Amino acid sequence: MDAGKRNTFIVSVGDLLASWNLPHATGRVYGLLLVSETPQSLDAIAAELALSKASVSTAVRQLDSWGLARTIPSPAAAVCWWRPPAGSHPSWRPATPAPEP
Repeated sequence: MDAGKRNTFIVSVGDLLASWNLPHATGRVYGLLLVSETPQSLDAIAAELALSKASVSTAVRQLDSWGLARTIPSPAAAVCWWRPPAGSHPSWRPATPAPEP
């Protein structure tokens, strides 16, 4: 996905959650996780979205409590990585469509 479409999607998810009276930053973080090919650290999320690390931490904790993000502890570093649950990302879905009934 090119950078412009990626950014448009991330902002659109933020706008959608904001329309439900949820934090716009939380929606942007969720949008980023959905389009990211790999799990993201809090630092990487904060840098890409130009948010404070505290805002990102609050957002991922909210997403985790709603079942929309998972923590992946890293034994090699004092960093936790975040990603959406399995099945939320196109690369985690079957490559072939389900047969029609």
